Amino acid sequence: RAGIPVNQNSLLNYINNDNSMNLVEALNKKTEEKAAKSVYEKMQTAAEELSEKASAFTVTGAESLFEKAKQSGDNKELYAGVEDLVEKFNDTIKALSSSTTTLDAYYKEMLTQAARENSEALASIGITMTKSGTLSLDTGKLKEADLETLEKVLGSESTFTQKTAFVAGRVADN
Repeated sequence: RAGIPVNQNSLLNYINNDNSMNLVEALNKKTEEKAAKSVYEKMQTAAEELSEKASAFTVTGAESLFEKAKQSGDNKELYAGVEDLVEKFNDTIKALSSSTTTLDAYYKEMLTQAARENSEALASIGITMTKSGTLSLDTGKLKEADLETLEKVLGSESTFTQKTAFVAGRVADN
């Protein structure tokens, strides 16, 4: 009988003092751990990017996206920022949905709650929430909104961007 015993305890298990697991079970466990790690790495990356995008809208002063748009008369950077924010929000919601932990479910609920609480204001600039909790962006409506409305909905005083940046930061740190 040459080879590695598949249905009996392996030398590796004896070395690790885990006599209850056979080699196949040990390999499956390692594969599951790698898959879970991959899910959390994607979640961390998505949350870090969301936190960064949301925080960019809360900057005040000369470096503010809104102040730059006022000075230049060009809203392209602001529109691109809104599109990125929506994309990163959706990436984070999807990543949180793929997790089965209670804490991640709580974070997902906190993010969707931030959008629900501000749904009327967000809708005024073309951002609506889908049934799955992700956001949808109507770029035509976004471009119709004036700069003052955009700043009111997404600027430094916005509870949506503040809460989104905060929760995304917690998800990234988790």
